[in-house]
Amino acid sequence: IVLLSGHVHRSRSFQWHEGMRLTDLITSQQALLPKADLNYILVRREIPPNRHIEVISTDLGIALAAPGSNADILLEPKDRVIVFSQSQNRVSAMSSLVNELRQQGSFYEPDKVVGIYGHIRFPGEYPLISGMRARDLFRMAGLLLPDANLEYGILVREKEYGGDIEVMQLNPTNLLQTVGTKNIELNSRDQLWFFRRGEDKDVSIGGVLQRLLDQATNNQEANIVLIDGSIKDPGQYPLTRDMNVRDLILAAGGLEESAYIDQAELTRYTLLKNGLRDTLL
Repeated sequence: IVLLSGHVHRSRSFQWHEGMRLTDLITSQQALLPKADLNYILVRREIPPNRHIEVISTDLGIALAAPGSNADILLEPKDRVIVFSQSQNRVSAMSSLVNELRQQGSFYEPDKVVGIYGHIRFPGEYPLISGMRARDLFRMAGLLLPDANLEYGILVREKEYGGDIEVMQLNPTNLLQTVGTKNIELNSRDQLWFFRRGEDKDVSIGGVLQRLLDQATNNQEANIVLIDGSIKDPGQYPLTRDMNVRDLILAAGGLEESAYIDQAELTRYTLLKNGLRDTLL
């Protein structure tokens, strides 16, 4: 059998048959409740022989417009198709599915779960779908709340399961666009973070900053930078790959109107065998 559930007039089961597709279950929008999200449909699938859970996503709007297309996915026995409302908190609706994915994770095959946090409509954990990119998760979570920082977001990635992390900088404005560069593919356990303008990052991503501090060694400084002075959001920030002064200023919300832009002071700490030495540049 195949199950249909979620934001539909009636949850029900269907007898599976060879070649069965999504539009055999949902023949039109009339099968759905008002304001169903046609762009985000999930399919929970059990993979034999060990019955591991895999999650697939598709666009029902495209499937209905073009039956038999790639969006109109072929279904397998025991598939469960889940439909969401446009206003529904997907995190709550998918909590049992996320728990299933967590339980089957291991050191050799990390749980296929990703997280999105901060100033976003539906923050929390989501299933990692094959080929999923930052923009996909961003849209699943309902996009940004008002007064969001449109210049700065971060992706936190574990280098190995439960181990050291690295941080990459994202531009939320790019993710709002349907096409564009730097739409990075996600890995298991990745986390996206987005912020409100003026937010104290030391508080909101204190756990990320602490992990960066904890993984520092005698031969490697913590990948953290500090910005202070006539800046809108002063404080500590993760040092990301190829980060420059402009990137840091954008991360910190930009300069105050009263800032003196002709001169700034940069202090760089160089790690020596006998401790730290600071050099004024």
